[in-house]
Amino acid sequence: MSAAACKEPLHLRQDVGEIYGSSPLRKAVGSVDMDELFAALRAWLEERPRTRAQLVKLIAARWPDADADSLGYAMYALPTVQVTPRGLWRRSGASAFTTMEAWLGATPDPAAEVETLLLRYLAAFGPATPADAQYWSGVPGLGEVFERLRPRLRIVRDEDDRELFDVPRAPLPDPDVPAPVRFLPEYDNVVIGHKDRTRIVPEGIPRFTQVGWGSVLVDGTVAARWRLVDANPGATLRIEPFRRLTREERADTREEAGRLAAFLTSDPDVRVEL
Repeated sequence: MSAAACKEPLHLRQDVGEIYGSSPLRKAVGSVDMDELFAALRAWLEERPRTRAQLVKLIAARWPDADADSLGYAMYALPTVQVTPRGLWRRSGASAFTTMEAWLGATPDPAAEVETLLLRYLAAFGPATPADAQYWSGVPGLGEVFERLRPRLRIVRDEDDRELFDVPRAPLPDPDVPAPVRFLPEYDNVVIGHKDRTRIVPEGIPRFTQVGWGSVLVDGTVAARWRLVDANPGATLRIEPFRRLTREERADTREEAGRLAAFLTSDPDVRVEL
């Protein structure tokens, strides 16, 4: 999709080989009639909410000679909603989806424009660069759109003199404002909302991907990871620093960890391991 395409209203574009170039779907595009595949996916999702694994089984039954697992990623090219409940408190559950139309009982506005998307992105994640917005949205060629929006945006520069865009009246705290210790869940948007993660994840800290680990912010940047480990009896809130914490930072981290542990479990004897 070219940058010029961003001037068009946002809608479902089924050139999935281009949109999902890094997805396993790419190698399976064209192995079945894609229009037929999308129609089948929509029908199955609107019949009742289904997980991707359930869709893969249905695809395998309908196209037994195709790579059903790769084709299952085509569901992400449809406007879908992850239905509730995703899981209950302290319990997990499979992600099930239905179409946006089935969930809302209405068809999304086909005239929604990419400018609206970017303004909402900046309201949540600004200041940001066009590359940040492209990374978050998957929509390429956004530099032209930012230029069109320039008169309506606030422009600031970071320490490397890069130009950042933001909505005009968004709060912009002073860099010296103290940032208390905060525990974030895994995949929190604060961490993954920008292409340049060094704004919150300092260089030298690994991008840990193990399931179940969240991030610990110390002075506004990631300094450790955490997870709640259940044991019988008792539980442990485990914290693994990525750098040496000062005595004051360790004390603040332990204090916040205690509040988090009390929130996550009713076990009065949760041990904080740091």
